[in-house]
Amino acid sequence: LLEELGSGALFDARDLAAYRPRVEPALAEAWEGMTLLAPPPPAGGVPLLQFLLLATRRGDFSGGMASFRAMDSLGHLLCRIHDARARTVGDPAFGAPDASRLLAPDHLESLADAPPPAEPAAGDAGTTQLCVLDAEGNAVSINTSLGYNAGVFSGRWGFPLNNALSCFDPRPGRFESLEPGKARYTGCAPVVGLRDGAAALVAGA
Repeated sequence: LLEELGSGALFDARDLAAYRPRVEPALAEAWEGMTLLAPPPPAGGVPLLQFLLLATRRGDFSGGMASFRAMDSLGHLLCRIHDARARTVGDPAFGAPDASRLLAPDHLESLADAPPPAEPAAGDAGTTQLCVLDAEGNAVSINTSLGYNAGVFSGRWGFPLNNALSCFDPRPGRFESLEPGKARYTGCAPVVGLRDGAAALVAGA
């Protein structure tokens, strides 16, 4: 891959050799009689959990689950959560708030009561989510994403490259500024729900 990218790449063999994955325990949050397991920051588990927790408290289901009132109230919650995400969800090792703060009741209420954000721009499709829960209780939630891809296709290896560095802010001194060793935000949020210790729900985004 490095040979194919040539001298214009922003990384080299030393970067790949020095890379180490960071394995962390899943977040565990009680919801509707289940325990939801979701990835911690800077992955997208917190925004998804924020939405589910607020949906049960602030969603308007008076006209039914699929009514206009329900969709409108849930859509407004999603817009507020997405707007706040860029200012709050980041790598805790670099000073971003941890999950316990972002899921605290007072923070959730402040999200729900925040002014509505400007209408977000539509994004391109580049993400695949696969959820499987079989009769034996085996559960899988897999998310793969190119973001909206870099427009560069590897002719040798047969796949397009992602544009994941765009999740960093190129300007120094900001919440999501690019720094060595820093994990960037990702919206990927595979979730498994347990009831009485067994998988009962699989979701993801």
